Amino acid sequence: SLAWTPDGQRLIAGCYDGSIKCLDSSTRSLITEWKDHTDIICSIAVLPNSKFIASASNDETVRLWDMTAFTEIGPILQHDTRVKSISISPDANHLVSGGNDRKVRIWSLK
Repeated sequence: SLAWTPDGQRLIAGCYDGSIKCLDSSTRSLITEWKDHTDIICSIAVLPNSKFIASASNDETVRLWDMTAFTEIGPILQHDTRVKSISISPDANHLVSGGNDRKVRIWSLK
């Protein structure tokens, strides 16, 4: 999965090995890499302010990441099956996720 930050300065890549890579779009250099997921990253979403991203994985979790401190934040959001898609509301107050269990879950980001 791939996603640009709204300002276009960074590209976020969710990888087959479960890692997430943050790249500088002008230099193509690696800024940071997270390796907390244990399976394929299926979806990446970037909050409108570019300060946080969310990732969904076949490891049945959604995770949140701080783009300033380059750390995982908040609790792990758990599904019962593989998580295939995520999206963040325009006001950045909610995250929605869906997976192989055919359930859509709405999570508060407040």
